[in-house]
Amino acid sequence: MSNANENMIVRHQHGKVGNQVVFRVKDGQSIMGNIPKKRTKPLTPAQQQIQFRFKDAASWAKSIMGDPIQKAAYQSKAKNGKSAYDVAMKDYLKAPVVNSIDKSAYTGHVGDQIVVRATDDFLVKNVRMLIHDPGGVLIEQGMCVAQASGNNWNYSASVAVATLTGVVITAVAVDNPGNTGQLAVTLT
Repeated sequence: MSNANENMIVRHQHGKVGNQVVFRVKDGQSIMGNIPKKRTKPLTPAQQQIQFRFKDAASWAKSIMGDPIQKAAYQSKAKNGKSAYDVAMKDYLKAPVVNSIDKSAYTGHVGDQIVVRATDDFLVKNVRMLIHDPGGVLIEQGMCVAQASGNNWNYSASVAVATLTGVVITAVAVDNPGNTGQLAVTLT
């Protein structure tokens, strides 16, 4: 698509011109592009699921635009001609990632620290820690505390564990729309 905002004749135009091009106005700029082609084949179930998810993302982004505080937060992350709405859509469609779990200071004692690194394209809202024994029984769970860096989260163990072999540590990150990402490590 080309930007036609500088042209006096087409500035702020929108709509179809013949069967050649279509003009759109986005963020006060006229953009010219090809006319979208109509679909002739029915959607596959996978394509339908993608469409439903996209519609859900659009609804969620519209709700964010109705909240001035959240809209401003998303607008602060908008770059390169993107809007707060675009950033909110992307946030809804992309889950956070738990990049690593640093268990080096965890020896099975109360107060031992586990550090989780979790990232998201917008914001990691919280990180939850779950610790299971080798048989899958929950030993403990709780919320991690964000470090000043923003991507690292600390968890302080609250239950003593005698034998660490086979213990599974799982970190679950949640972003603003409620998407989750997780990582599990097994102690050896």
